[in-house]
Amino acid sequence: YIDNLRSIRRDALNETGHILLPPLPRIKKQQLKGLQIKDIGNLVDAEQLLLKIDKSGKESIVFSTQKKLKTDYKSLMILSATSDQNILSQIFPRLEYIDLGFVELKGKLVQNLNRSLSKSTAIREGQIEVLSELSTQIGNTKVISHKLEELDSLFNGGLNFYNSEGLNTFQDYDLLILGTPYPPEHLFPLVFLTLGIEFEIYELDWMQVEINGWIIPLRTYKDSCLRSAHIKFIEGILLQAVGRARLIQYNRKVMVISKV
Repeated sequence: YIDNLRSIRRDALNETGHILLPPLPRIKKQQLKGLQIKDIGNLVDAEQLLLKIDKSGKESIVFSTQKKLKTDYKSLMILSATSDQNILSQIFPRLEYIDLGFVELKGKLVQNLNRSLSKSTAIREGQIEVLSELSTQIGNTKVISHKLEELDSLFNGGLNFYNSEGLNTFQDYDLLILGTPYPPEHLFPLVFLTLGIEFEIYELDWMQVEINGWIIPLRTYKDSCLRSAHIKFIEGILLQAVGRARLIQYNRKVMVISKV
């Protein structure tokens, strides 16, 4: 099966560099020994797989599995600060969605929309020098940003966008949220296919999108359903980062430097 993947012609790839693959046959895990696969067990049971080939020709397989819920629940309650109502309504047809609305804060939340700072631009020539100067000015302010060694060294190993959810490490500190987190492009098509949510086209492009009343440029999906989930996901990561300062309980200041 793995050898057959390598026989797929490069010109069969769509513009994202991905090919949707059929599920693996139910083969024994011992047959995959020797391959550089981190999660052989889940790969064998994967429901959706994508073959990725980057510009250098490097191949990788990404996949998704679905955990089944027990069917004997009469009701299920989900408590989340960053859930996506559109996706939940397609997973749970009998959904009652209750939005608690805005909660009064003791602290102050400020956003700078003039910069976005993606992961790739953070390490461009000249940018590190700017961030280095910033690191000398913020004093005891804590930082949550991209997972990059260069940023960790500047900001004393601060938390990143993907390891800070739910933590109280930065409560009662002033906080700087630096940058816009962009999830892997294959994430949402894989999740949608696994959950049986339909979408029309799997392509991305730069476009003007409206987020919370602001029109901003964003490289996102052409399909409206994928695009909505993409934006909600980015917003959710930023909201989780803001929540680390616990502004409901503490009179602290959080500055978010992001266009989203």
